[in-house]
Amino acid sequence: MADLDYEGGARKTGRTTWPRSGPGGTRGSSRRSWSNPAGDHYEQQIGRWSGKDVVQVGARSDGTPTRWMFTEITPDSFHWIGEALQSDGTTWKLEGEFRAKRIR
Repeated sequence: MADLDYEGGARKTGRTTWPRSGPGGTRGSSRRSWSNPAGDHYEQQIGRWSGKDVVQVGARSDGTPTRWMFTEITPDSFHWIGEALQSDGTTWKLEGEFRAKRIR
């Protein structure tokens, strides 16, 4: 998929790209870096296709595992779910959820 300019709510705008297809049509992975312009939060993740979704996994500077899932991907929209793994090692806590659509 190509770049998608998006608006996901008040003061949340940006640009995203999806991991490209690899040799023979297989879907590859890509490294993602994200920083919050309003604070000191920074994430590094690896993004991969999982069926029709993109799943990005990584860890915060304190070691907390994170997972961002991009679902319901269309040429004009996507659903973004951000989670962090709790200290029990099995429970993912929802930290952010956005429905983004292309702005023209």
